[in-house]
Amino acid sequence: MKTSFSLFAIFFVTAICGFFALPAQADEARQPSDYFMEQWLAGTVGGLLTGPAMERLTVFLYCGPEEENPSPEKALCQGVGTIFFRYAFYVVGIPVGVSTAILLDGLVHGINGSIGATINMSLAGALSGVLVALLLDRMAELFIERTGFDFLLPWIQPINTLITVFWPPMLSSLMATLAFESGAKFKDEKLSAKMHWNWTAPVFQIRF
Repeated sequence: MKTSFSLFAIFFVTAICGFFALPAQADEARQPSDYFMEQWLAGTVGGLLTGPAMERLTVFLYCGPEEENPSPEKALCQGVGTIFFRYAFYVVGIPVGVSTAILLDGLVHGINGSIGATINMSLAGALSGVLVALLLDRMAELFIERTGFDFLLPWIQPINTLITVFWPPMLSSLMATLAFESGAKFKDEKLSAKMHWNWTAPVFQIRF
């Protein structure tokens, strides 16, 4: 149940990010910083795919699907496997996906950013995100234990799962995008003065 919920949430948010990333042409001069929101969302999607999604998929392939009453061996495999693969993919996979997506987005738009700073900050953001997610998860457990609000458990668990899944790649992407944009310049200033990309949706438009 947890695996299916996590995967559904990951791909749902990925689809939403892709929807809001639909480009539109226009004729104003642009600055590299105008692509900040696009790069942040692109990095978040990249981190989700190479981090939480890969972790859930690997545990599923290695231990099999989750069961209501798993055998002791399978329960041990899923428990230990989740911990091991989570840290492996969150610490390594998220920075890889985040930095790759941001650098590719910059390449598509002809933006020269700081590659080294982008990679370093994606790693720092992923580590910070994992620590914050663990802290929030533990605080929620202590709150339930000490207050006796056991009826909140069905609500707390999905919230903790969402925090664990989304917070690390979002923070990693935010820090990496800030690093990439520091001193970023267009490769072709003439091209940047002729076209730009807007974040558009059927009802509203976001300009950053």
